Amino acid sequence: MELKPHSSHSINIVTKKKFRIKSVLNLYGIFIFLGLIVSIFTVPLTINEELELTRNKMEITKIKKYLSFIFSSGIIYFFSVNVYGLRKIGRKLFLITMVLVLSFSIFMIFYLLSHPTKH
Repeated sequence: MELKPHSSHSINIVTKKKFRIKSVLNLYGIFIFLGLIVSIFTVPLTINEELELTRNKMEITKIKKYLSFIFSSGIIYFFSVNVYGLRKIGRKLFLITMVLVLSFSIFMIFYLLSHPTKH
């Protein structure tokens, strides 16, 4: 009696791609900043006393200032997220950036409380 051994078949094991925190935070940032840009067109919509939908027109200068805020915030956010993925030096840069943002925010709180703007 002769045995006929079967040839070995190659088996490909497919694993699911794991999401890294960096890719999740980048995707989160894309949605956040796209939502902020879309809010230029959606936020000025209001309902008046007659329950009619009206649109408050934003001035071009306000739109430019808002867009510059969004883009500068986006640059800081994506820089911080992508630097955090780098080894030890990246985490140090990330923490330094966050401390600077925190201290600037606290400074702006007290500055705006002491110098209110007229509306």
